[in-house]
Amino acid sequence: MSLRRSIEIYGMPVISILLALFLWFFVANQKIKSWTYPVEVYVKTASSDISGWSIPEKVYIELKGPSRVLDRITNENLGLKIALAEIQAGQYTRSIQQSMISGVPNGVEIVKIDPAEVRIELRPLIEIRYRVVPQFASLSDSSLELGQIVDVDPRYVELRGMRELLQDITEIQTEPIEIEKRIGKHEANVSLIVPKETRVFPQTVRVSYEVISKKDSEGRNN
Repeated sequence: MSLRRSIEIYGMPVISILLALFLWFFVANQKIKSWTYPVEVYVKTASSDISGWSIPEKVYIELKGPSRVLDRITNENLGLKIALAEIQAGQYTRSIQQSMISGVPNGVEIVKIDPAEVRIELRPLIEIRYRVVPQFASLSDSSLELGQIVDVDPRYVELRGMRELLQDITEIQTEPIEIEKRIGKHEANVSLIVPKETRVFPQTVRVSYEVISKKDSEGRNN
């Protein structure tokens, strides 16, 4: 039998066997492991007038799959959202379903969710008006100093959140403002520092301020 004829007869079976052996070797060398990830619970409410949070705030999700896949997963990749139809303040219990968890790659199995249910607490939101207080970063040029704060626009903002978060707040501060290193009047649009679970309106203010020469300032004081 010629070599060419032998290849035609036995070639395809041999290739099929080699391919099967390769696939078996590839699958056999896929290390399967389990790993547990802490995932923060996000509560979506049906009304903008109430806020909800989970007790506990995080659950632990055990995943099982190829180690090369699990090694690439971080806590930030995974999400857990619970949507509530209730609009009345109070406490509600919800079981956590696998369909609520997002970010799990194909080929990875959810083995365990701990705890399997959480308590959701809904509380009404209130709005309180606060005065804005500018903060300034330190000025590196020793020959200059911050003069008069000309204006803050708006001077007051509305903060929306749960009463427990707002009741101890007396004012709203801005993010530190980088002071211009030149004499004269300047303006800066700056964000506000507010608690995580609140919303502020508007989110930024415009601060007008003056930079003066320290020498001139000392001369006027004398």
